[in-house]
Amino acid sequence: MPQTPLPHSLRLLLRDHQSTHETFCVKMAAISTLAIRDTVSHLAKRGNWASHEAGVIVVFCIVFVVAAGLIGLFLTRLIKRKAAAREASRSTV
Repeated sequence: MPQTPLPHSLRLLLRDHQSTHETFCVKMAAISTLAIRDTVSHLAKRGNWASHEAGVIVVFCIVFVVAAGLIGLFLTRLIKRKAAAREASRSTV
């Protein structure tokens, strides 16, 4: 486990209690199992957000349908334009 050196001000405070030749280090605290348990408990207790916010879901669906339609229209026009250009190049040769 990596150790973090103490700040200079804290080293000065501890200087009287320790040998000046020792290296002062603080071990990093491990993740508390209590915090993990609380987080998991909170996640398990969450309700169905989509059922409470039906309007937001409807807006997402409408935006998706409009975006998919616009992309489809753009791709259709692009394909028709390329097919017309290919046909024009064939007829001139």
